[in-house]
Amino acid sequence: MSNYLLFLSPNQDISIAFQSAYNPGLVLVSVLTAIFASFAALQLSERLLGAKSTTTKFVWLIPGSLSLGGGVWAMHFIGMLAFSLPCGIAYDPAVTLLSMVPGMFASGVALWVIGHTRVTVPMLIWGGVLVGSGIGVMHYSGMAAMRLDAIIYYSPSIFAVSIVFAVVLAILSLYAKFGLRRQFPDLAPWIVQVLGACLMGVSISGMHYIAMEAAFFIPVGDAPQTAPGISPTLLAIGIGTSTILIVALTMAAVILGRHLETIATLQREVTERLRIEQEIRKMQRAVEQSPATVVITDPNGTIEYVNSRFLQTTGYGAGEVIGQNPRILKSGDKGPEEYAELWATILAGQEWRGEFLNRRKDGSLYWEAAIISPIRDERGVVTNFMGIKEDITDRKKMEADLIHARAKAELDAAEEKILEGLLRLSLARVPMQEFLNRVIDTLVDEVPWLKVLPKGGIFLTSDKGNGKQLNLIASHELDAEILNSCAAVEFGSCLCGRVAESRKLLHDGHVGSDHDIAFDGMEPHGHYVVPIVHGDAVLGVLVLYLPDGHARNPDEEQFLRRAADVLSIGISRRYAAAELERAKEIAEAANQAKSSFLSSMSHELRTPLNAILGFAQVMQFNPGEPLTEKQKGSIEQIMKGGEHLLNLINEVLDLSKIETGEFKPDFEDFLPAKSIDQCLVMTQAMAQKYGVAVRMDGDAADLPYIRADRMRFEQVLLNLLSNAVKYNHAGGSVILSFRRRDEDRLRIAITDTGPGIARDVQDQVFMPFRRLGRESGAIEGTGIGLYITKDLVELMNGRIGFDSTPGEGTTFWVEFPVVGKASDPVARAAAALDDSPFKPVAAPSERVHTVLYVEDNPANAEVMKHLFAMMDGVELRLAQDAELGIAMAQGDPPDLILMDINLPGMNGIEATRVLKESGNTAGIPVFAVSAEAMQNTIDKAMAMGFADYITKPINLAEVADKVRKALGLA
Repeated sequence: MSNYLLFLSPNQDISIAFQSAYNPGLVLVSVLTAIFASFAALQLSERLLGAKSTTTKFVWLIPGSLSLGGGVWAMHFIGMLAFSLPCGIAYDPAVTLLSMVPGMFASGVALWVIGHTRVTVPMLIWGGVLVGSGIGVMHYSGMAAMRLDAIIYYSPSIFAVSIVFAVVLAILSLYAKFGLRRQFPDLAPWIVQVLGACLMGVSISGMHYIAMEAAFFIPVGDAPQTAPGISPTLLAIGIGTSTILIVALTMAAVILGRHLETIATLQREVTERLRIEQEIRKMQRAVEQSPATVVITDPNGTIEYVNSRFLQTTGYGAGEVIGQNPRILKSGDKGPEEYAELWATILAGQEWRGEFLNRRKDGSLYWEAAIISPIRDERGVVTNFMGIKEDITDRKKMEADLIHARAKAELDAAEEKILEGLLRLSLARVPMQEFLNRVIDTLVDEVPWLKVLPKGGIFLTSDKGNGKQLNLIASHELDAEILNSCAAVEFGSCLCGRVAESRKLLHDGHVGSDHDIAFDGMEPHGHYVVPIVHGDAVLGVLVLYLPDGHARNPDEEQFLRRAADVLSIGISRRYAAAELERAKEIAEAANQAKSSFLSSMSHELRTPLNAILGFAQVMQFNPGEPLTEKQKGSIEQIMKGGEHLLNLINEVLDLSKIETGEFKPDFEDFLPAKSIDQCLVMTQAMAQKYGVAVRMDGDAADLPYIRADRMRFEQVLLNLLSNAVKYNHAGGSVILSFRRRDEDRLRIAITDTGPGIARDVQDQVFMPFRRLGRESGAIEGTGIGLYITKDLVELMNGRIGFDSTPGEGTTFWVEFPVVGKASDPVARAAAALDDSPFKPVAAPSERVHTVLYVEDNPANAEVMKHLFAMMDGVELRLAQDAELGIAMAQGDPPDLILMDINLPGMNGIEATRVLKESGNTAGIPVFAVSAEAMQNTIDKAMAMGFADYITKPINLAEVADKVRKALGLA
């Protein structure tokens, strides 16, 4: 192989090398051959681009490789024919044919690269290396086929340069096709192919002639004119002819291929046209049957086509709209700027979307959602505009209804909030004037959807002689003339009076100078006048001012009716509250009058009764003057009658105190054993009289603490015990028992063996003034004892009830709150009191105590003298009026003062105040003595500094006990 590829040595003499020359004509022929072959190859590359499979690509690649490879091979040997040396030249046939193989390989690579739609840099580099190397191998193989009397030596540097140039020029030639398309996109395809073929052919030729510069022909003997082998001329003719045939065949194949492709293309086009026509027919049917409106216009907007839906929707005929502009549908809802924006969008080739409110031929309106798009031809030029529109009238109506419903809901919520505020204001404890002022201010200033002027007023109805009138009570920014003229308006007069008379809301959009009440400078306005009605009564009217010409609004009227209803609640409530207050004042005045009457009657009755019972007690218990048996009987009758009368007075007073709320229990925690024993003892005398046995079942000492008013607790037990004794029969019995109901209550039961209570009157037991059929019996009573007992028990947080069986007896029970566990037994009260209440002092003192009694009634004073005459160690002094009493007390201060309240001149309260303010009498205890037995009177007296309060008629034993305790003698 080294004989075929020899390089010059550094010391080799190249001056003896043959001098070569070129035939310019043949050089040109070689270049044209390369260009022609390149053009054929580029033609084939287009076939490669159109090939649908790899097999098809190879079918076109093989003849292309033969064509381009043969052209490169022919260019080489034609160029060698143009090369002349001063010696004979021949070519080895075998080597010459083999040299064609690398050229075909290089051509195949070149066609594969340029047969792509785009090329990458790595593809160009590798393709250029393979193509350049293949051409270089072909060139130097063809040089090795030369037979001549010379040895071919190659310059190493030029050899290397030729290879590099071969690769670089191959890359450039491969890129020529893509570069020309990119640089000159508007050139026709055939021009691009011609230019590409020229560049590729020149590049191939250039590689050959650069490589020839590397060869030096060193003679080895004489230079004969002939050499063994094929002559260059014959070789050139054979290669050229073969190449022309190959290229011709290739071109023929290309032409045939194009022809076949043309036929196939025509077939495809026909088939595609048929398909397109079929699709067009389908599309046309779809467009015609589409529920959407379709409109096609030319670029100027002239209608060229409409579908049937368009005609149905608009009411126009096809002949009426073809050739027209879509503006025939305009309703005027869009302004010029919106249409300008539409045209700017579609003329820019973009799609426009929006909505139209259009007008049909009959003038009715409808909504459409539209999409308007440009239609382009194959060059991208806009030829038409197409509008696809959908009738959205129902949807817009639903949206409008939804918006209205939402707005209505928001308005309703706002109205409810305002009405709720007005209702709260109606129920608030504010005076009528403030209430009405705040209502009119709210309606005028705080209801934005109520389109009223900032003026208004509220009138209330009042009686006027034989008719009614409206009085302006509350106003908001009304003119002074209106305030004066409308201060009072009769029913039936002016708008307000007519509304009050008709009881119907009135709307007047214009109130001018012809109004019933007018004045200079009054601006035209409107009115809402709303009646304020409660039941059958017209309480007044609400007046609101409107802008002149304000139309009637049903929503506003409905709100104002509801506001008037709320307003009527507030007004009627305040009227009712005022009536209630007046009724309360009347009731309180009546109660006060009743209390005054009862107090006065109590005083008037107790004063003489005090003398009766007082003297009777003196006669009954005076040990110094004992009575005969007949006298004792008479005194007992006097005492019995007086005590009955006193009980009647006390019960009436108790009833009055309970009904007026004056009674306030004096709660304390105490053991009930002692009180129970005392009540049983006090009942014994009555029981003996009626022949009834009274006993207790159980030991009261084991009872727990209870919370109650001790005195009223005893009053309750005495009342129930006395009833059980009185309403019994001779030989009967009364049993007092007790038990714990639970941890919180103690039940005390009183069971009798009397006739019981008839079932038809049991529901009247605790009613006042009901004696349950015993009105005509021998037993005296008022019928209010049980009524008072029930109230007392409940005021002490207790309970009361009964169980009765007619003919067998009755059990009354009471329950009181327990406040502690059972305590140790306590000493019981004595089983019976001493016969005389005037027990002597156990250890008489040598000192005599003085008591000053200020009393203007001689009888009362006489009773008290007898009482103190029977008390050892106590001296009574008497004064007939307050002034004398004060003087006696200050002159010789007593140990105790008994002060009658109702004295002539200065009363007992004023006298006591003087005594409390005087230095030497300030510390003397003062007892109030009065026939006034009302609790509030007693409470006031005690609050003024009295040490105790004694009610008339006096109980001598009680007075004696209180005096002894006050003097320290008890």
